[in-house]
Amino acid sequence: VLLFEGWCVGAPPQPVEALDAPVNALEANEDRSGHWRHLANDALAGPYRALFDPIDMLVMLVAPGFEAVLAWRELQEDKLRALAGGGMSPAEIGRFVAHYERLTRHMLAVMPQAADVVVTLGEDHSVKQVKFAE
Repeated sequence: VLLFEGWCVGAPPQPVEALDAPVNALEANEDRSGHWRHLANDALAGPYRALFDPIDMLVMLVAPGFEAVLAWRELQEDKLRALAGGGMSPAEIGRFVAHYERLTRHMLAVMPQAADVVVTLGEDHSVKQVKFAE
């Protein structure tokens, strides 16, 4: 058994027209032309497909929403600061997570229908539901 874990594992590319409008201030201010959005989307459609296609069973952990993703990252960094004395500041966390907002929202919308197992999590990280594809 080989487990392959990551934030965007299995993510499909977005329709190209979905890339037009920025989803947050980072995209609006630092990716006005959409270059980064298209580059990431092209990677999902191309090289990453070769990585994702052999996956026999895709398990998706579904956060209650994007806001929870940000809060959970803040909690992770709080724990890191307490244990190691380092970690990102709240502003750095917001900027870091903003890079993933587009794909995270896209994945929350489309991947539960494509995953073999969907684990729905509560705000407190508890497992609320587990669904297996038919």
